[in-house]
Amino acid sequence: MKIMIIGSSGSGKSTFARELGKITNYPILHLDKVFHKYPSEIAREKLREATRIFIFQNENVIIDGNYGSTLDERLPFADEVIWLKTPPFKNNVSGD
Repeated sequence: MKIMIIGSSGSGKSTFARELGKITNYPILHLDKVFHKYPSEIAREKLREATRIFIFQNENVIIDGNYGSTLDERLPFADEVIWLKTPPFKNNVSGD
C-alpha cells in the first residue's frame, strides 16, 4: 500500500504520518526533510530522485508533504491519498 499525506502547512501531516507509520510499520518519507537538506538550486531534483527511489524500493510507503513538483512521481503509484485540512480561523473575541 502506498499512502500520500497532503494538506495545508501546519495541518499535522508529519505528526499523522509518524502515528500511521507506528500503526502500519510502513517506512515514511518526509519530503520537507529531503528538500531542506540541499541547497535550493538542486533541492527540487533531489526531492524527485528521493521520491522515485523510495517508491520503487518499498512495497508499502507513507509519503508526507505537498511539493507539487513531485506529484507526478507520487500520484500514479498512490493507493490512498489522505488530505488533512485545517479548519478556517475562528475569531472568538469573548474567550469562550
